[in-house]
Amino acid sequence: MEWVAEHQADCEVLVAPRALPGRPLGRLDHPPFRAADPGDATLAEETATQLPAPATPGHLEPRAARQAAVLAILARAPLLVSGQEAFRDLIPLSSWSMNVPSAPADTLLVRTLTTTGDAVAGAPPAAADLLDRLLEGDERRLVTMVRERRREARNLGPDLFRRIAPRSAGLRGFAVSLDLLPAFAASAEARRWLAGVARERALALLGGAPAVFI
Repeated sequence: MEWVAEHQADCEVLVAPRALPGRPLGRLDHPPFRAADPGDATLAEETATQLPAPATPGHLEPRAARQAAVLAILARAPLLVSGQEAFRDLIPLSSWSMNVPSAPADTLLVRTLTTTGDAVAGAPPAAADLLDRLLEGDERRLVTMVRERRREARNLGPDLFRRIAPRSAGLRGFAVSLDLLPAFAASAEARRWLAGVARERALALLGGAPAVFI
């Protein structure tokens, strides 16, 4: 929180749901922090409950991480994650990931967040026919769609994060390319739910955003 307040003071930082209840954090009531749009927050919560859940006891399900991932996709902005605990929770909602040997310098990280944020905000929205192809549920087509998205992410990721490292290496999780399409492709139940979401909002869920671990 303090790192974000210091290094992203000129940005608007949406606050994702907390993983566990606790005492109020007054700092989050002041700029650069603000609460997510209520409509986005509700859709993120609903989406998180529909996505395939990892095989963990209910009280340990990483729902807050999934909600934060959906919020980042809806906001078309990078998701900043403190610590490494959520890295494996977000892998099922991604199409590419990057490790580094050690934490990057603050100056490089801030520059990378700026260029990455601009790239995500300026990216074209998901193609209109993407939703139709996904909802058709043809198994071969679903496999092809997921493969194409992962190939795109593997091509784009190293370019976005080239200031940090030329390629993924090391044991410290650094970035995840958030993408809900593989999760929807893997679950007929989730696709049935998605079919009931307003088309514009459903297409927004099929966008992407990076998660960066600081």
